[in-house]
Amino acid sequence: MTGIRLIPFCIPLLFCVPSARAQNQPLWVMSASPNGRASKDSARTLAVVFNQPMVPLTDAEKAGEFCPVKIEPPVPGRCRWQGTNALTFEPAAPLPMATAFKAMVPAGTKSLVSGAVLEQGFAWSFETLRPSLVDSRPRSGEAWISLDARLFLHFNLPMDPLKARKSVRLTESSDGTEREDIPVGLRRPTIEEIRGAWGYVGEWEGAPSTSTVLVVKPSRPLRKDAAYRLSLEEVLRAAEG
Repeated sequence: MTGIRLIPFCIPLLFCVPSARAQNQPLWVMSASPNGRASKDSARTLAVVFNQPMVPLTDAEKAGEFCPVKIEPPVPGRCRWQGTNALTFEPAAPLPMATAFKAMVPAGTKSLVSGAVLEQGFAWSFETLRPSLVDSRPRSGEAWISLDARLFLHFNLPMDPLKARKSVRLTESSDGTEREDIPVGLRRPTIEEIRGAWGYVGEWEGAPSTSTVLVVKPSRPLRKDAAYRLSLEEVLRAAEG
């Protein structure tokens, strides 16, 4: 006996008829991104891939009206279907940096093609780029520092001195004594200070600027023959987020 195998068949730009197997298959989410701590570029859009067609092949804008992705905190934007089972969410504006998001496809989401229903919601979380130290003046391990030094910290993101103040710590040790905390003040640098610290002021992405550099000023002069440690707390916040 010769068996007959049913396969999906599509008429381009008109409609897609799922196979009998697809119609009876449970609906689930195969993948979702970004996930975890995102890079600057990877958080531009969200992508969700389902195991079966979710929308018929039709007008792209009309298909985009079916947008089963929910994001917290809420993000304005639009959905676009890449084919029939891959969905992308495009934010109306770049996502704020140093921010944690939760996204989900809720239970009860229904395929407009097969009628299959998502039995359990699918949730994931991600974070946009967080601040990290790119460079400093003086550099780590450098000696013969001026006793009236100003310390410059260059970050990968714009920084706010008020938000960062509690996350920057300067300690002093001498002759094996315990470290002593030295109160510090934070502010933005001037163009002249950046030029004096780095020897240039760049226009390219990633160059030190008045928004990405913080000036750390100790509350008193440094001491001779002492060692200093400048540390940043993990909860350090950028201007955004």
